[in-house]
Amino acid sequence: MTNEQLCEYIKQGGSDELIPLLWERVRKLLYMRSDKYYSRFKDACDSSGIASQDIKQACYSAFLKAVEGY
Repeated sequence: MTNEQLCEYIKQGGSDELIPLLWERVRKLLYMRSDKYYSRFKDACDSSGIASQDIKQACYSAFLKAVEGY
């Protein structure tokens, strides 16, 4: 089953148990991108009190919004 198909099943409702499965499939990519973002803007993040882990935690919220918007 593709990520797109999983997303469709989740959006149809009643398939919330598929959210963790889809998350595990995209988590590595999102964490990789968040690490690149943090590295690029490290000084700004540090001066604002934002840690790399904060950005990774925000990835899950962004993931859920992306599923809703798909």
